[in-house]
Amino acid sequence: MSSSHEARRDASLGVYLHSPFCVSHCTYCDFYTRAFNGESQVRSFVQGLAGGIRLSAEDLGVVGRAVDTVYFGGGTPSLLSPADLEAVMQALHATFQVDPGAEISIESNPESVTQEKLSAFRSLGINRLSLGVQSFEPAILQTLGRAHSAARARQAFEEARRAGFENLSFDLMLALPGQSLDILKQDLNTSAGLAPDHLSAYLLEMDKETALRARIERGELKAPTEDDAADMYELTRSVLTRAGFRHYELSNFAIPGKECRHNLKYWTDLPFVGFGPSAWSYLDGRRFREAADLEGYLDAVRKGAPPRREEMQGEARERIEEALFAGLRLVDGVDLANLGRNYGVEDPLEDRHQAVRDLEEAGFVSLEGGRLRLTRRSYPIANEIFQVFV
Repeated sequence: MSSSHEARRDASLGVYLHSPFCVSHCTYCDFYTRAFNGESQVRSFVQGLAGGIRLSAEDLGVVGRAVDTVYFGGGTPSLLSPADLEAVMQALHATFQVDPGAEISIESNPESVTQEKLSAFRSLGINRLSLGVQSFEPAILQTLGRAHSAARARQAFEEARRAGFENLSFDLMLALPGQSLDILKQDLNTSAGLAPDHLSAYLLEMDKETALRARIERGELKAPTEDDAADMYELTRSVLTRAGFRHYELSNFAIPGKECRHNLKYWTDLPFVGFGPSAWSYLDGRRFREAADLEGYLDAVRKGAPPRREEMQGEARERIEEALFAGLRLVDGVDLANLGRNYGVEDPLEDRHQAVRDLEEAGFVSLEGGRLRLTRRSYPIANEIFQVFV
């Protein structure tokens, strides 16, 4: 095994934990979720998750590995009580060597937290909070199926600061039905005024089968044009960078030093393990997930067996393509020599050199010093650029 492979095998892991419960299903979401039916339902899941962490870790041979990032996602993981989260944290510490300086994040919806709950989260060692705001415009929140108001979003942010969160992020969405440049500018100015440490700004994806997409396709809602979306993206970048945020990934902006360490593992081809129904893992070049089946997950754990996994099939070429996609999402791009070493190939671009030259001549990518990156012109249409590498 090469020294590069050995270094990646020994690298500290990220851990992703998927809690599928939501009070309401957002119209733009295609993640695996289940309706929240009360604390007893969640408690049963938490017991299964705590057991599943150990069973899956043993089966994967990662018990005792160092962990330096933990991410509670979903779903709405903040629906879990502090006692539930404590049980999961205990299972993690019993299974892995969790770094004392680990970044431990939790996603939250503004309506699912209180000052008391946030303080309890912080006391458990959770040190990064990501609030799902999406917009401060009431009509847009209604279209998205969000359960919170703009006022509640601002209040939750202030409560998180009072609870001691010094690493605070929230999400916004762009190119939504009913969203104009003026509305977006108000959202961006409100966001910058709250002074978070990190902001994610996502263009609406029309390639996912969601209720919102169906309404747009039926003509019930009108989405902004591609040109409008590009203008919204550039406005977002302009406002946030002027406010002191570093644009470090296509959809992510951070105060320098507050980039999301966990998500950087995804974009830099580092290993992570996922626990909970639908949670993905990436180990030793393999991508797989625990099946998106809550009942099956809990039943397996009750029987003392690791939950069923689904393997992503693919040869080395496909894995290199995925690493290229992910790395090109970073504003700094991809070090091709390093990527080649990671996968034991001399030339990770293989037969794509002419396509890359064509993109470079058109001003969509740059290739300097062995580093391939998108240009600003490509950012709003990155998914189209990525097709060149398939």
